[in-house]
Amino acid sequence: MRSHRNDLTYESPAHCLHPALAAAPREQKPTRALLVLGGCCHDYANQQRILADGIAARANVEVTVAYDPDKGTKHLNPVYEKADWYKGFDVIIHDECSADVKDLKLIQETILKPHKDGLPAVVLHCGMHCYRSEGWPKAVTPWFEFTGLPSTGHGAQKPIAITYVDKESPITRGLGDWTTINEELYNNSAGKLLDTAHALARGKQGKEDFVVAWTNIYNGKTKVFATTIGHNNETVADARYLDLVTRGLLWSVDKLDDQHLKPAVKGKAAAGATAPDRAAAAKKIAQGFETQGFKTRSGDEVEFRNATGASAVPRKREIDRRGKRDPSVMPEGLVGNLSPEEFASLLAYLESLKGK
Repeated sequence: MRSHRNDLTYESPAHCLHPALAAAPREQKPTRALLVLGGCCHDYANQQRILADGIAARANVEVTVAYDPDKGTKHLNPVYEKADWYKGFDVIIHDECSADVKDLKLIQETILKPHKDGLPAVVLHCGMHCYRSEGWPKAVTPWFEFTGLPSTGHGAQKPIAITYVDKESPITRGLGDWTTINEELYNNSAGKLLDTAHALARGKQGKEDFVVAWTNIYNGKTKVFATTIGHNNETVADARYLDLVTRGLLWSVDKLDDQHLKPAVKGKAAAGATAPDRAAAAKKIAQGFETQGFKTRSGDEVEFRNATGASAVPRKREIDRRGKRDPSVMPEGLVGNLSPEEFASLLAYLESLKGK
C-alpha cells in the first residue's frame, strides 16, 4: 500500500515509516488513484496526507496527489494543464474547490472527457460545488450530470447524524450509522438525485435532511462514488469516513472484495519498524517535544522531564552542559498492537492537529 508524489504530490508518512506496509504484492498490481485537491476554504495541505494515508492503509491503492496550494475559487489545478492529465490512472478522486472555474469547453473537453470515456471517479465534499458553468444554479450543469446530485450551498457547521439508507450496498455493508463533529451539510438543491444516481446515506442536521453519500452512473457507463461529507480534518481523519471513501473508490473500479480491501502486504504495521527506522523517526521529533538532558558539574546526568511527567530542576550554577538527546521519550512498542488501519488513522488524526 503506498502513496507517492510527483511535482505536485505528497509522499505518505506511513509509506516513509515502513516500506513493507506500502509495497504491493508482486502478484497483484495496485489500483492507481489520482487525488486532485486544492482551492478555497479547506485545509488541503493536511487533508492530502490524511486521505492518501487513510486510503493506502485500507486497500491496495497507490495514491498520487495533485495538490494546488492556491486558496481561491478561480484557479485551475495545474494538473489539468496537460491534455492527458489522467493517463496512467485507474480512478480520479476529485476533492478540489474551484467554484469559479466556469469555462464550459475546459470543463467538458479536459476535466470531464476521460470520465465520459469511462474513467471511474470519486467526488468528495467541495468537489460537488465546482465548475459552475452557465445555467448554474438552476440548470443541471455538465458537472452536476457527472456528480449525480445538484448542490448549491450549505448551512452553519453542526453535527450531522448519518444514516445509511441502503445497507445492502456493497459499499455500505457492515458500516454503522454515526454522527460527525460540527460539519457542513450540503443541500440537495433540486430536491432529489438525478435518475442516474442512487442514495447510500442521508445526513440530518436539525430539521435539514439531505442525501450525503451516493453512487452515479455517468454517461451510461462510468461509475462515480460521491459524498458531501468531509470539511474538517477531524472528520476526514475519522476511520468511519475513510472506510466509506475507500469502499466507494474500490466499488468504482470493480475491486470491492476481500482481495483488494486490505493492506497489500500482510504483517506488522509501521509500529514494527526496524531500529534504523525508529532512529530516523526520532530525528523528526516536533519542536517542544524533544528530550532535554542536563549534565551537572558533579557528573550526574538529570533528565529535565521524563515520560511520566516527573521533573528535576537543577540549579543553574550546577549545570555544566545542556543538549538534545536523539531518542524520543515515547516508549518503544507503544503502538505494536494496532492494526495497519488503526495506525494509519492515528497518523492521519495527528496530522490533522497541525496548526491548531
